[in-house]
Amino acid sequence: MNLSELLKLGIIASIGGDGGLQLDAPKGALTPELIERIRHHKPSLLAEIQTAREVGERGELHFLCTNPAGEELPLAGDVHRETPTDTAPPVRATRWLLHYADREPMEVWFAPAADHAEALVGYPDAVAAEPLPEVRTPPVRDEVRTETTARGCKSCRHRRRPGLSAGYCSGRDDLPGAYGDHHPLRRLPDDQGASCASYRPHED
Repeated sequence: MNLSELLKLGIIASIGGDGGLQLDAPKGALTPELIERIRHHKPSLLAEIQTAREVGERGELHFLCTNPAGEELPLAGDVHRETPTDTAPPVRATRWLLHYADREPMEVWFAPAADHAEALVGYPDAVAAEPLPEVRTPPVRDEVRTETTARGCKSCRHRRRPGLSAGYCSGRDDLPGAYGDHHPLRRLPDDQGASCASYRPHED
């Protein structure tokens, strides 16, 4: 395995601040089999990066590697490039899967969400970080209905408690003085409540 193989998979290899191998990989690129191969070839990959490191006229750090056909391919940075080709904002996530060269991956959480660089800064031994999809827990709804959540009456526009007054809507318990026994808002319509979704006669 060499740097050009990783580049074909969209994986950019670099040397971290602690001298370890760091990988910037698209989501899903770091399969368990590939991680195992990277672990096995870690010394040679680090040596290849160190050998290929050059400083351009502007002092910008860039990396070059040679693919099997003998062509030189830029890995990261180009001394002649004036503007970045990728202006998309960095991916931010609350869950990241950290990959290590010498042990199993570890899932970590961040609040607020962190980007790739922020996810790695606290874990210098990690070689790569992969964002994980958000986990959303649906709200728990209480399906139990009580008298206090009774439906509103379409005809008289107030809540009712059936059976309190024969032939009339029950009125509002929170405003007992607002409606008398024969107040117009308590009287049934001409169809005697047949069109009222909330009305129930006294005998019910």
